[in-house]
Amino acid sequence: MMQLAEKANVVFLSPKQKIFLKSPAKRKTLLAGRAFGKTYTLLVCVAYIAKLLPKAKFFLAGRTFKQLLDIVLTDSADAWGGLGWYEYDEKVNPFGNYVLFKEPPKDWPKPYKAPKSYNHCITFDSGFCLQLLSFEKPDTNRGAQF
Repeated sequence: MMQLAEKANVVFLSPKQKIFLKSPAKRKTLLAGRAFGKTYTLLVCVAYIAKLLPKAKFFLAGRTFKQLLDIVLTDSADAWGGLGWYEYDEKVNPFGNYVLFKEPPKDWPKPYKAPKSYNHCITFDSGFCLQLLSFEKPDTNRGAQF
């Protein structure tokens, strides 16, 4: 029987998701139907980027913040939990790997181009920062540096 520690970095992917993730293409496009796992695949990609590019800052854009929160972040705990990553909480889980919408702990590395406000950011213990952008008011996204 597999121990819990051995299961910590297991990510379950369909054969087509594996093909997409293993593609050496510089630019990838995933066009898939309902229940394919597009959001899950996106979150696995974010995890790989967070690991491979510490202190980098990326963005994820959606039509509205509500859409990003309801659709994308609903699956984040499952996707990142499969990698053994959990949300940081000073009291409940001080060994967490990411924080949602607040400044990360002082001992975590900061992103190279750290945001002034972490209100719309997911920050990882590698210093990687994922900033959520909304197209509700597109002009508010101008001038951001990534």
